[in-house]
Amino acid sequence: MKKIIAAAALALSFNANADFSDVVLAYSSGKVPVTTSIDLDAEYVAMSISLVSEAKFASQRVNLINQLEYEISEAASKDVNIEFQQGVVSLSPGEKTTVELSSNYATKSSGSQMYLLYKLDEYKDIYAATQEIYQFINRIKKPDETKLHLSNTLIAIKSPNDYRNQLLSMIKDEINITREILGNEYRVTVKGLQNPVRVKQKDHKKVTLYIDYQLEFNE
Repeated sequence: MKKIIAAAALALSFNANADFSDVVLAYSSGKVPVTTSIDLDAEYVAMSISLVSEAKFASQRVNLINQLEYEISEAASKDVNIEFQQGVVSLSPGEKTTVELSSNYATKSSGSQMYLLYKLDEYKDIYAATQEIYQFINRIKKPDETKLHLSNTLIAIKSPNDYRNQLLSMIKDEINITREILGNEYRVTVKGLQNPVRVKQKDHKKVTLYIDYQLEFNE
């Protein structure tokens, strides 16, 4: 049967309400491309949602997906630990959003992007929070001929730009130390300090914040 799939992003910024504004998902793990960075504990667990309808007619598929979105939104509004995000998503620097729609029936209503957030605290670690999200989804009453899929667990942090000044100060220290080693006759050129603070996944519990800058030393 024909399907409509709404696939979510892996790296993005949320701007839905005061409690969860400026939450940024960490993108793929790996080596940070600069020397200066800050490692922090993740503050949120997030999962994207993909909705699938196998109804015979396109209009039925759209209606069923809209109904399922409503069920999720209503359930999240009654759960103090779960935040449901839906709608326009702004991308994190250097990352892209993938939205896959059936070529037979691609509309905005069937391509809504949805995410679930769970705030971590001293009582809930990443594993417990992930389990809570799965339990939340299992309680959702799904309409007939619909399916719901979750992405892998993602981690996130709030307001990474708050660490910009600290990163800039650390970059300044890096420049001064390098000058001491090379000698004051070297002239330094710094590029990229205007770039936003990026969030990269360090491991399953921590994120790394950095500014994508470049240093050039010339005699």
